[in-house]
Amino acid sequence: MLVLGMGLSLLEGRGWRFGWVGLGLMGLGLLVGLWGLASLGQGGLVMTGAYARVRNPLGICALLLAVGLGVARGSWLVLAATVIGLAMHRIFVQPSEDPGMRQEFGEAFELYRRRVRRWRPRLRAYVAADESREPALATERTTPPGRWIALYDGHCKFCTAQAKNLLRVAPTGTIELSSFQDSGVLDAFPGVTYDACMRSMHLIAPDGRVYEGAEAIMQAVARRGLLLPLARLYYLPGLRLLADSVYALVAANRYRLMGKAVATGECSDACAVHIGSKKPATKP
Repeated sequence: MLVLGMGLSLLEGRGWRFGWVGLGLMGLGLLVGLWGLASLGQGGLVMTGAYARVRNPLGICALLLAVGLGVARGSWLVLAATVIGLAMHRIFVQPSEDPGMRQEFGEAFELYRRRVRRWRPRLRAYVAADESREPALATERTTPPGRWIALYDGHCKFCTAQAKNLLRVAPTGTIELSSFQDSGVLDAFPGVTYDACMRSMHLIAPDGRVYEGAEAIMQAVARRGLLLPLARLYYLPGLRLLADSVYALVAANRYRLMGKAVATGECSDACAVHIGSKKPATKP
């Protein structure tokens, strides 16, 4: 990726337009790369040093170097090549990486994979020996329903409207909507908790794979083949972090959007968690 970016940069023949910004990114990338190399052991599953915070520090190094070069040279061509390189890595390299690591290291890698992201660094280093101090993991699989099912908050008007819009985007009949607020719905999906559904929408694949939040939306959109390339952009470094952050902000305030989203008496106690109960004013 970096070599391609340097070649394209020289081909364009532009000067150093945003030198300090680009050089700063390249310097940061170099530090991350050196830290990653210093953290490598003599073999086995490395979960210390840089790898205790992110699974792919050398990839982040290459990304920062390439983006830094593109910014420094003011080259959209280099930046576009970087995005294409990331997409190719996502499509052709990543699908074989995790299965290979899982086959070699078993459950140790599976737990590490779920605790430490590939591109998003942790603020606190992961220590396998302190697993008991880590928060509970969301379920990744449940009972296979044999069809795509979207679990949404039926007590939220905004959520209901957006779930119906998502249904219009997907091919007819491919996704079934189900409100997790309805009695007995979650009983069919062991491991998918009410609290988790209150935080984000869930999409259950026919084979039982569970997707949450922004990823659930992207997977639903991907059901329509023409939108598959757009959905895959979600997995590009940086875009996923941005999409997840925006989704979390909207989800946390979904009952407050567009004024009073739920009319009085139309919602159960679940809404009180977000809207809050207001005591009637008393006369002095």
